[in-house]
Amino acid sequence: MEDTFPDLGSLNDKELKELIDNLMAEENEIFYKRRVLHGKIDILRAELVNRLRQKREGGEALISATTSPS
Repeated sequence: MEDTFPDLGSLNDKELKELIDNLMAEENEIFYKRRVLHGKIDILRAELVNRLRQKREGGEALISATTSPS
């Protein structure tokens, strides 16, 4: 897909319909990828919440002050 937008006046009806179809296909692909990413983010957040819950139930501090090695 080109980054520049074509001169619409120079396109015939068939070319214009093809451009619309191509952009709709690209939109559907991006939508699908976005949904997959949101699903992965949800799984990661649930895992983090579960780990924090387990730490709290185990009496561990949820926030710890650690220093990074020099």
